[in-house]
Amino acid sequence: MKEIESVKKFRSILRESDYRLLVARIGAHYLKERVGSKTDLHKEVNKVLVSQQLEPVSFNFIRNNLYTQNEMNT
Repeated sequence: MKEIESVKKFRSILRESDYRLLVARIGAHYLKERVGSKTDLHKEVNKVLVSQQLEPVSFNFIRNNLYTQNEMNT
């Protein structure tokens, strides 16, 4: 993902946990249109994280961060 490549420069600035969550949010944002379910999105986001040598996120992260508050209310 070129979007994640563009934030690699922040890896040395941010704490590892913050960088991991940033990459996970970017991955979830760009992958949510391509996958059919939240479970599939969780798997795909974790593949991206592992490819960046980061720890995977829990399913709760996907569930809680998939949509903004406005999208959840509509």
